Amino acid sequence: MVASGKGGTGKSTVCVNLGLSLALSGIKVLLLDMNTGLRTLDLYLGLENRALFDIGDVLSGNCGLESAVIETDVSSNLCLLPGTQSYSCEHITADNMADLIEKLDDEYDIVLLDCPPGIGDMIELCAEVSDEAIMVINADYAALRDADALEDRLLRCGVWRRNYILNGLALDLVEKGAVVDIEEIDARLRCAMLGAIMYDFNIKASTNQGVPITIKRDTYIAQNYDRIASRLLAEEY
Repeated sequence: MVASGKGGTGKSTVCVNLGLSLALSGIKVLLLDMNTGLRTLDLYLGLENRALFDIGDVLSGNCGLESAVIETDVSSNLCLLPGTQSYSCEHITADNMADLIEKLDDEYDIVLLDCPPGIGDMIELCAEVSDEAIMVINADYAALRDADALEDRLLRCGVWRRNYILNGLALDLVEKGAVVDIEEIDARLRCAMLGAIMYDFNIKASTNQGVPITIKRDTYIAQNYDRIASRLLAEEY
């Protein structure tokens, strides 16, 4: 599960780009959008016109997985199961999700759940079907406080394997002491940092164009995501 206590940390952007880095390493990856009513992964992958069915349709029996899962244009190893556009989906239950994840585990090496921000009921449901949590935070006190609350919730749900990614880090603000010190973040959280993604306007531009920036393999951003993917795979395998 890829989660964040505070909204706006770039969690969905991280999910898409990390998913592509994993896929380009030869891992078969499915991105599952769990942000009910506020899905974004289809937009970030340029698949909004192909997202005809979603997780709600699968769980309600309106269609099979083969009809709802979309193979992305950026890699045959990266697929998407879109989130439901409905704000409430009675078909998304712990039992149904467990059955769905079991089926997906047979087809994919890694399933990344793009969770809604916060510590609501959906986080608990995602935690029940997840082996590990990746928290996405920014170097500000609001994000750090909310990450504390999220980590407490994950621990209560029994998610013992946790990591965090520091996203949107502006080095000039770090040097001026205008944001939370990285050492303070690391001391506050009870899990390890997988890596840091620097602030770069090209990331926002690529997201708005529906193309993950990690498709450009000669960039430092892609190299950062590749290193994070390698650390994650070292834990998985």
